[in-house]
Parts: sequence; structure tokens; C-alpha cells
Amino acid sequence: MNRLALCALATLTIAAVHPRAQSSATPPVVINDGYGDYLFVPAGAFMMGDTHGDGESRERPAHRVELDAYYIGKFEITNAAWRAFRDDPGYD
Repeated sequence: MNRLALCALATLTIAAVHPRAQSSATPPVVINDGYGDYLFVPAGAFMMGDTHGDGESRERPAHRVELDAYYIGKFEITNAAWRAFRDDPGYD
């Protein structure tokens, strides 16, 4: 499997955290589910697209994107780590 495919698989393992489902306590900055460290990314917004006028036409118009809070893998996933996750009996 190539590096791009592994990054795509790692992206699929992101655990989304819906803001209304969170308790009043601040979520942990790093968690580990036995398959590696995941970092907390708080909810927020950013401008996506060409904001300087020097990009390609497909990058316009720039627009605001809002994301819910989520966890993302701290490191790229390896083939061995993916197989361990895939073969875990708790994986559906």
C-alpha cells in the first residue's frame, strides 16, 4: 500500500467529537486507544481556498469552513499498525 493510501486510512480512523456530546470538562489533549496517540483538535473555522489571488481557478472562491472538534493520529499509520487495528475482534 502506498503512502497516500496509508494517509487516507489514517484519516478514516479519526474519532469525531460532537461539541454537544462533550461534557463540561476539557477533553484530554492526547489519548491512546492502544493503537497510538491521538491529539485533540478543538472546534474552529478557517478560510479554505485561494486567499491571495495567485492560486488556480479551482481554489476560488475562498470560503469559511467550520469543523467540529476531533482527534487525529499523532503519527502516520504503518502497515503493521493498520493490520493490528483491522484484525482486532472489536473492529466492525
